[in-house]
Amino acid sequence: MFSFPALFLQVLSPHPLSLFAPAQAAEAKKEKPARKFDLDYAWFARELKRFVRDGEIDYSSWQKDQSGLNRFLKNLAELKSSEYETFSREERLAFWLNAYNALMIKSVLDHYPISGKLAHYPADSFRQIPGDWEAQKFIVMGKEITLYDIEHEKIRRDLPDARTHFAVVCASRSCAEIVARPYKAQTIDEDLDNAAKRFINDDENLLLDVEGRRFKVSKIFSWFTLDFAGKSGALNKFPPPSDQEIIAGYIMPFLTDENRKKLVLLFKNLPEVQFDYMPYDWSLNDAKTAKTNAK
Repeated sequence: MFSFPALFLQVLSPHPLSLFAPAQAAEAKKEKPARKFDLDYAWFARELKRFVRDGEIDYSSWQKDQSGLNRFLKNLAELKSSEYETFSREERLAFWLNAYNALMIKSVLDHYPISGKLAHYPADSFRQIPGDWEAQKFIVMGKEITLYDIEHEKIRRDLPDARTHFAVVCASRSCAEIVARPYKAQTIDEDLDNAAKRFINDDENLLLDVEGRRFKVSKIFSWFTLDFAGKSGALNKFPPPSDQEIIAGYIMPFLTDENRKKLVLLFKNLPEVQFDYMPYDWSLNDAKTAKTNAK
């Protein structure tokens, strides 16, 4: 039986500002340099509100009016790296999540309507776009960057947080659902928690069949299992835990009460539980075809 992650207390600094030396106190009180970049993401917020419909995107309407999106992408391109260096971790995480989602949308709009011929993906899939993640280049902070770079270097490597797998929207129905507002530093922790709860408890991403002794999860957990290991309490254990133990430990805090009870019952019969991954739907998250491709 595996154990679920313990809660840790955050230790506050024992050095109040009043104990600083005069020079240090004066330095601490200095105002931060003025910022030009809009960390409220007003342009992106406006466009998301206009074109997002219940986790799907109205690409057809958005394609006809991209002025607001282009304005936001221009802001991404013109941001100075020196200003980015003043961002907090939360501000950087919100920045890259919004950049990824906006550039993914732009990529789809540039090729919409998608009608590809690769047999192993739906005709309208983002994966039908030549180069998809790795070849298409965009400008952020004056430099070329790909969607692959943003997801795997800027987010997963530099700002690791497994909950981001439920916030980066890869334009498919089995990836995270897009929300009708941008991520912001002030609410990023709560928003990522909500994204994780929404994704994990979705019937298309989780099957907890106690009677049939089956436990299935999204393939995202298969592709990025080690990203979830730390928060699951699985690191530094011997013998190493199985993938299903890592995943169960990770998802436990995000489950609804009903699903949590089911998972506990399943793991009481762990040797006999059939563990597997759900089919992954690469169909475009297009509001226009939401009914015909409904889950």
